[in-house]
Amino acid sequence: MSQTKTYTSGRLLLAPYDKREAGLSEHLSGVVANPMNQPYASEVAVFGAADFGWNDRAYDADTNWPRAMSYLAGGDRAATDALLVFGDLEHLAPTSGATPWQPQAPELARRVALFWAARDDGRRAEVVKGLRGHAAAIEGAPAVIRGGAVDEGFAVDAAPWLDATELWGATAWTMLDALAARQNGDEETSGRLLAESNDLQERARAVRVAPPRNSWGKVQLKVGD
Repeated sequence: MSQTKTYTSGRLLLAPYDKREAGLSEHLSGVVANPMNQPYASEVAVFGAADFGWNDRAYDADTNWPRAMSYLAGGDRAATDALLVFGDLEHLAPTSGATPWQPQAPELARRVALFWAARDDGRRAEVVKGLRGHAAAIEGAPAVIRGGAVDEGFAVDAAPWLDATELWGATAWTMLDALAARQNGDEETSGRLLAESNDLQERARAVRVAPPRNSWGKVQLKVGD
């Protein structure tokens, strides 16, 4: 029980079904899947488990994951893209050790690394513009997911995480605008936007989740940590 609290407290686990060796079907009679309490959100992993069980030698998590999101989105391209952005922020799969079984937010981490590399290289305006686009995608993803194409059950399961994601996306967008203003010498605008971003951060951190049948009670949820 204490491990469950440590592993999953405040998390929605949307990473692809991964780290299984091809050819296991030659040695095993079956595989046990352990979905979350959120049945619709669990379909991402269940979709992968079913695909792996059907043909473990051909299974590829990198191709299965977007197909799972497309399934949830009813084939809608915009909704699929929004689910992939959201899923990246809920990608972490914990283990009992210090290193996660799957990393959190690999796409966001990649973009942030590019941001710092380009910024250190003197391309400051370019990197702000590039990261702002992804921040806008994060802020907009919850509305798209709730727009009707994605199964309503998923939106219900993920509701508090979607609320926090929208706020964190707005936080990042506003912070990048503050940075751009600072780079342009407009310190007054930069200070105002920084204050707005700080307020959005507080609101995002205040979002709590207490789903039924969980063991960790009411907690601050994790988004892109």
